[in-house]
Amino acid sequence: MADNYSILEKPFPELAEIGRKAECLYREGLFRECIQQTRQFAEGALKNVVRKERLGFADMLRDEQYCRHCDPIVHEAFRRIQYFGNSASHYPYQATLPGVPAKTTCPDRYSVVRTKDDARFCLSYCYEVTRWLIYLNCPGIQCPEFVEPDEVTTIREQISPQKTVFDDAQTAVIRLAFGSHLVLAPPGCGKTAVLTERMAVAAEKGVPFSEMLCLTFTNRAARGMNERISQRFSGEESGIGECYVGNIHRFCSKFLFENEFVDDTAEILDEDESADIIQGILQEFEVGRKLADLDGPARSIVTYVQNQADRLYQKKNGYPEELIVPSFDEPTGKAVTEILRSYGLLSPNNDHCLNKDRIEQAAVSYLAYKEEQHLLDFNDLLFKAYETLSSRRDCRRYAWIQVDEIQDLSPLQLKIIDLLWEREKSYAVCVYFGDEQQAIYSFMGAKLSTLTDLQKICVVHRLHRNFRSPKYLLDVLNRFAVRELGCSAALLPTAEVESVAPTGALKLMRVPSPAAQRSEVAKLVKLTPADRTAAV
Repeated sequence: MADNYSILEKPFPELAEIGRKAECLYREGLFRECIQQTRQFAEGALKNVVRKERLGFADMLRDEQYCRHCDPIVHEAFRRIQYFGNSASHYPYQATLPGVPAKTTCPDRYSVVRTKDDARFCLSYCYEVTRWLIYLNCPGIQCPEFVEPDEVTTIREQISPQKTVFDDAQTAVIRLAFGSHLVLAPPGCGKTAVLTERMAVAAEKGVPFSEMLCLTFTNRAARGMNERISQRFSGEESGIGECYVGNIHRFCSKFLFENEFVDDTAEILDEDESADIIQGILQEFEVGRKLADLDGPARSIVTYVQNQADRLYQKKNGYPEELIVPSFDEPTGKAVTEILRSYGLLSPNNDHCLNKDRIEQAAVSYLAYKEEQHLLDFNDLLFKAYETLSSRRDCRRYAWIQVDEIQDLSPLQLKIIDLLWEREKSYAVCVYFGDEQQAIYSFMGAKLSTLTDLQKICVVHRLHRNFRSPKYLLDVLNRFAVRELGCSAALLPTAEVESVAPTGALKLMRVPSPAAQRSEVAKLVKLTPADRTAAV
C-alpha cells in the first residue's frame, strides 16, 4: 500500500518526503525521532501558507494569513504536533530540584519519552494538515482515508538488500538525483549494478516507477538489466512493472501503438523482412541474382537502399539537417563491389562509384510499398515517435531517465530521449552511460561525436576500475588499445583484480577467415577445463 503522503508529491514534494520519512521512523521504532519529523512537517506546511520565513512555529499559528484559512480541527492538529514535537526535542529545562534554591537554572537538557501511540497520533495529525493543504491548493483532488502507519508498506520493503559494495565513484553516480549527467564507463566497471542500484535508491526516495524510463540500444543489454532488476526488486506491490526497461525501438513501438498514434492495423517489419522486400524490389529491375546470405557483404545492399529511403523521408518531412541520417560511403572491398555490380548498383562507368539513381529508384519503391501495405520498419518507429513528441505536448513524459550504451545512439534517438524528459519535476534527472572506446555502430548514424557533444551539456563522471578482468589480461588489452587503436590511456580502465597469470593463460592466434575463427573458438571452448574460464 502506498504511503499517506504521496498525494503531496506534485504540489509539495519536500513535504511528501518528510512525511514518508516520519512513517519510516515509526516503523523502525524510533518514535521520538518520528515525532520530531512530524513537527518539521507541520512547520513546513505553515511556511507554505504564511510565507514569512522568520516567524517561529507559535508566531505562525497566530499569523493573520493562517487564521484566515484555518479551521478549528486543523488548528488543533497543529497545536498537538507543536506540543508533542517540542517535548520530544532536547531543550533547557528550568525547575526547582531537591536541594536547589528556587529560580535557579538547571543546565541539564531533557526530552520526554514518547510512545508508539504518541507517534501514531502525530502522524494522523499530519494527515489532517495534508488534507488542509490539498484543499487550499488543489481543491479538485479528493484525499483518501488515512492509513494506519502499521499497515503502510513502502518500496523499501519490496527491495532485496543490496549485496554489492560500491566504491566512491560508483556511489557518486548512484546518488545523482537532478540534472543532466554523462557517465563514461568501460566494460567491467560494474555499470549494470550501478544502473540497477540507481533505480532502488530513487524508489526509496519516492520517485514513482511510472516516471522512470531505462533505455538501452541492444536487446542483450536490456535482458541483462532486467535480470539484475528482477533480483533486486520482488513482488508486484513494488510497482517495478510500471517502469519501462528495454531498447529504444521497442519503446517507440509501445509508445505509438498504446497511445494510438499509428493505425492499429500497421505491422512492424524486422530486419530480415525489410531485406526481403528490398531484395524483391531489386530483382524487379531484371538483374538476376538472389540474395541468399543476408550477412557480411550482402547486407550492404540492403543498407544502401534503406539508408537512402530514410534520407528521402526525412528531407521530405522537413527534419533538421543534424537529425538526417548520414549519406552512405562509397563501396570498398572486392566482395562488396561484386555484389553491388550484380544488382546494377554500381556506376556503369566507374566500379568505385555507386549508381545513385538506381539506389534512389529502389528507395522510392521501398517507401511506396511500405505506405501501401501499412508497414513500419525499425527506423519508421523512430520517425513517428519523433514527429509525435515534437508536435504534441499532451504526450506522456518521464522525469527520471537513464540511458545505457549512449555511444551507439544516433542524433535522432538522442533527440527523442530529450523530448521524453520532463524537466519540471524536483527529481528530474537524465543520466547517460557510455564508453568512448565502443562507438561501433557508426553506419547507423551513431558517432563518437555524440559523447563529445554530450560532454558540453552534461556533468561528466568517470568509472575507471575494472572488477571483471585480471590485471595481466587488462594490461595486454590496454597496451593493444593504445598502440594499435590509438586510444587514450587516460580513458582506459584499471584492474581491480590482482592475480598472477597462469601458464598458458593468454594465447594470440591468427586466422584466415570468420569461418575459421568460429571453428578455432569452438575448439578452444571444448578444450577449456570445467573449472576454467575461456575469454575470447
